Order: sequence, then C-alpha cells, then structure tokens
Amino acid sequence: MSADMDDESPADHDEVPGAMVDARVLSLRIRAREGLGDSGESLLCSSRDFLLRFLRSRDFHEDEALKVLLNYHRWRREAPEICSELTVTSVQNLLHSGYLAVLNGRDVHGSRVLVYRIDHWDPERVSAHEAFRISLIASELLVHEVETQRCGVRIVFDLQGLTFAHLTQLGPSLTRKIATIITNSFPIKVRAVHLLNAPSLFHAFLGAILPLLSHKIRSRILLHRSQDFELLHSSVPLDVLPTEFGGQVATLDVLSAAWARRVLHSERVLLALGPRHAEVCPCAVMWEASVLHW
Repeated sequence: MSADMDDESPADHDEVPGAMVDARVLSLRIRAREGLGDSGESLLCSSRDFLLRFLRSRDFHEDEALKVLLNYHRWRREAPEICSELTVTSVQNLLHSGYLAVLNGRDVHGSRVLVYRIDHWDPERVSAHEAFRISLIASELLVHEVETQRCGVRIVFDLQGLTFAHLTQLGPSLTRKIATIITNSFPIKVRAVHLLNAPSLFHAFLGAILPLLSHKIRSRILLHRSQDFELLHSSVPLDVLPTEFGGQVATLDVLSAAWARRVLHSERVLLALGPRHAEVCPCAVMWEASVLHW
C-alpha cells in the first residue's frame, strides 16, 4: 500500500498534542453544527477524520478551519452545476484526454503536484464546468492523504494551445466561483500555481481575474517565461517531474493515464460525495481509498 494513501495517521504525528487534537475536533464539530443550522444534519459529515482535514489544512487554527468548513458546505449548495455530479461519468470526455496528471512524488515541501495541459481540453466538446469538476474530483481524492492535508498542493498549468474559446468558456461568473473555492472553501492549501507557456492573450485574462483572488493566492501565482522551467526545478525534484518539463520520470501521457485509472477505481468514494451525501458519508467509504494502490 502506498504511504500516500495512509488515511489513518496517529494524532501524535500532528504538530499539536493528541489530546488537543481531539478537543479541537470536538469544538469544530459543535461550532460547525451551529453555523450550518438546519443544513448541518443533512450536509455535515462529523467524523473525526473528515473534520481533521479542515484543521490540518489550516495548521490547527480552529477559527480558520471553521470558516473553510462552512464555506465548503456553502458552495456545495450554491454551485450544484459543478459539484452535484462528482462521478467518473460526468468527466468521461476529459478524464482520458491527458488533461490532468498527478505526479507520483511530491515537491520539496511535501506537496502534491498536479499538472494541467490546456491543449488537451477541447472547449468545443467539454464545458468549463466539466473541466473544473475534474479538478474537484482530484481534490476530493487527494484530501484523503494525510500528508496532502498538511502540505497542500502545487499546481502547474501548461497554457500552450490556449485559445479565446477556452477563455470564453470560463467567463466572469464561473471564474469568480472557482476563485472563491480555491481561496477559502476547500481543505487543501494551494502552495503555488505555476503558469507555463502562456500566450499573449492570457495576460489580459490574468489581469482580470487577479482581483478576484486573495492576496495570499495572488502571491503564489508564478508566471514563467516560455519553456523556462528553472523555477519549477527549484521546487520539484527532477526525479518527480515528467520529461516534458526537464524531469527524469515518465511522460505526462503515462502519468495522466495512471491518474485516470485511479479515478476509475475510486467510483464508490466519489458517489458518496453526490446527492446522497447525507446517507453515505465519504468517511464511511474512506477505507476503500486506503487500499487503492497508487
């Protein structure tokens, strides 16, 4: 079994004492139910493991974890067009296209590394909602990994092949929703966003969306010169990076195919995140994720 899929990590591995972990989980559960009101019973999974991911993602600062937890449930209610069908079927057109690859190793800070290739997204066939949905699926699966709860993710966008059709698909409304979810509505830290091979038309788009992002996220957006991977190499070991970025492991096609297989094998975990969320808590099937070999 891959160490990355070890969901059951003892509390004493966290940076706070085990007794304090339990106390903060209990407090977060109580405060979340109060904050959610009537929706608390139907939406809130209150298991220890589920709540711990929010605490770990905010370094056990309870107020910040509560804010993320409440926002998490809020956007799930308010954006059903994105999150109501987090299933393999809902992303079938994009899953096998090579659009997303999750690298096998981690960066120098222990963060997961996700690579998106824009030229593998056909905006004439696949909507921006579906493109973002595949990101949410990845996030929901990776957040089972305790190390990812602690260390977050590093995101790489290869923008080669970006067209006006891609930007038109996104639009201001969806971009605002994505920005809200990224900034403070999901229990994963975004350590950095690398933008590679950006065409000139992207710069105006970037200027328009930056005000929608928090200062912290803006400070972590790194715009690279074309084919310049030096900054990426300083953060991600060469034995983790694919050959397309000057690395020493498999190609992105191989890595994206491996990630697609993992998503296919996680269908039951994903189904638990859908409309039946109140009946089947994701934590009730989390053990399945722990036996999926990475």
